[in-house]
Amino acid sequence: MRVVTAAEAASLVHDGDTLVIDGSGGGHAIAESLIVALEERFLAQGAPRGITSFHPVGVGDEATQGVSRFAHPGMLKRIVTGTLVDSPKLEALAIDGSIEAYTLPQGALSQLMREMAAGRPGLVTRAGLHTFADPRIGGGRQSPSATEELVEIVELAGRE
Repeated sequence: MRVVTAAEAASLVHDGDTLVIDGSGGGHAIAESLIVALEERFLAQGAPRGITSFHPVGVGDEATQGVSRFAHPGMLKRIVTGTLVDSPKLEALAIDGSIEAYTLPQGALSQLMREMAAGRPGLVTRAGLHTFADPRIGGGRQSPSATEELVEIVELAGRE
């Protein structure tokens, strides 16, 4: 195992990459130093561009910390989260369609992280059926630019 600085870790993120952020929201157990380093790199170099931020919980302080640091034109392509409430700057970008924004059930996103870590193709769950997360109702889309289907209905043993 090699320990690297936040700036070194930020240098490993490329245009179009997906960044998975874990923690418990509101700044608890969040890799804030990495988020800061990514913002600093973007402001200095214009990279990485078009990244996706994936985090089950809100990551921020309702002002400037957390993923609000990604609220620079071109830095973020998409956000997939349980809530945007901790990042008003990203809420604004979602509303005007500057970024693709999706909110999905926090528990399902947490379980999806486990599936991703295990190399499995996705998560089968009944969470979100007949709610805003159901693709027949909106599929968790929170912005006009969010057009991709991130969730789908499957039938298993006769049940959706």
